Amino acid sequence: MLTVQEEPSSLKKSYKFIRRADITPQLRMKLGVLLFCFNYRGQVTNFSKKYGVSRNFLYDLKAIIGQQLSLAFVESPALSTSKSNQQTAWKELLKLRLIGNCSLSAISELFLLNHPKLPNSTCFISQFLKRLGKKLGKMVDWKGKVHYASDEIFMIGHQPVLVTVDPVSTVILRMEPLKSLTKLAWENHWQALKDQGIYPLSLVKDDGVVMNAAQNTPVMSEVPAQLDTFHAVAHQLGIFTARLSKALDKAILHELDRHDKLQSAVSQEVIIKRKRKYQYACQQTLVAAAQLENFQFLYFCVVDQFNIFDRQGQTRQQVMAIEETKLALKLMKTLGITQLTEVVEKIEKKVAGLFNFLPKAQVVQYQLEEELGQIATFFWIYAWQNDKKSRKIKKYAKSKIWMQKSDTALILLQEHYQFLVAEFQVLKRNIFSRLDGIVQSSALVETINSILRPYMNEARNQLSVEQFNVIRFYLNHRVYKRGKRKGFAPIELLSGKKLKQSWLDLLLAKAA
Repeated sequence: MLTVQEEPSSLKKSYKFIRRADITPQLRMKLGVLLFCFNYRGQVTNFSKKYGVSRNFLYDLKAIIGQQLSLAFVESPALSTSKSNQQTAWKELLKLRLIGNCSLSAISELFLLNHPKLPNSTCFISQFLKRLGKKLGKMVDWKGKVHYASDEIFMIGHQPVLVTVDPVSTVILRMEPLKSLTKLAWENHWQALKDQGIYPLSLVKDDGVVMNAAQNTPVMSEVPAQLDTFHAVAHQLGIFTARLSKALDKAILHELDRHDKLQSAVSQEVIIKRKRKYQYACQQTLVAAAQLENFQFLYFCVVDQFNIFDRQGQTRQQVMAIEETKLALKLMKTLGITQLTEVVEKIEKKVAGLFNFLPKAQVVQYQLEEELGQIATFFWIYAWQNDKKSRKIKKYAKSKIWMQKSDTALILLQEHYQFLVAEFQVLKRNIFSRLDGIVQSSALVETINSILRPYMNEARNQLSVEQFNVIRFYLNHRVYKRGKRKGFAPIELLSGKKLKQSWLDLLLAKAA
């Protein structure tokens, strides 16, 4: 045990404190740590007697060591500021990339201009998106049964991107870029969805050769298939209205020109010659007008068969719809338009697969009539079908007419049920959702194509798998601002659960 050091007798001047050689810095640190971290009753007294030091010395030592230890484990202001800057950078980056469709270089320049203190290198931006995309994965985090609406989106250079969407909720179920389009790629794409627990009620697709080959494999052979009615008919026949209208305008102008030249003729020989040309021009105008009128009538007959319910509110019979369509297509070939005949012959080969949605529609109508009664079901179908037409038509005046018809039926239904507005909206959303489940087209993938195109263009098609994952998450979790899905995010419509956070907060939580 150390003894108390005696004060040297040679000192002429007394000192209050003397630094002792036996109380080394290491011993001071040891005493301070023991007092601060392992303190017990009587410890200060014991140390004071053991080492021959004052109690004040020990208390001061405890305070100094305690303060230093506390500072050692407290986050430094610089580090705290760095993390705060990082969070701010992530938030701004996601806004610019996903809402603004900005390229990585553009984001870097904007950061440098508006937020010079934030990390602004393209390497930082790229690595952040890569790490975040890996955490998100290629497909939606959900399990259940939905319709598959599948199609390919091609970037510049013909690099394919496989996309499968739920056409009812508009959720992108899976999206992945590939180096080349193969049958095996589609098989793996659909199998991955099944492995995730997302099973198909039906497959809606176009008539692409590769997808047809993949659909006939064991992965999807048992799944009911519905050919996309938009690509099969409207996309191919619709352009002929504009072509024939243009041909008619050209024929009318030619007829007027022949008429003016006939009026300027002087000699009898020239008059006879020009009169023949004028009469021939008149005949060509009549032929062009007849072709346009007959085509529009037959085209309307074909398109009308794709209206799920007829004017009496009854589901169309699949056999009758196929026969009516075949007859209209057969008459189109008699119009004498070579290019039209070629297109019609292609459509005739796949007519049988265009109306597979009608049996599903019959089931839905039967279930609604059992639950709601025939009269109420008629008005619900009338409201739904007119609402659908109002959204599909591009001209505002006609769209307004269809919407007014839908609103009239809904007003009558609300008076019938005598529900409050909120209760009636819930009922409407439920019934419309069931009717929306009658899927005819994969055209929603074309909408996704138009949404993705700005990202591709700004990035010059240099989009990695991870960046597609981030874009998919954003599109699935953003809330619609307008339309029939207003106020809901696609994932909310799919899962039936309201999101507690915005898409930005969810992504930042994933990034942390």
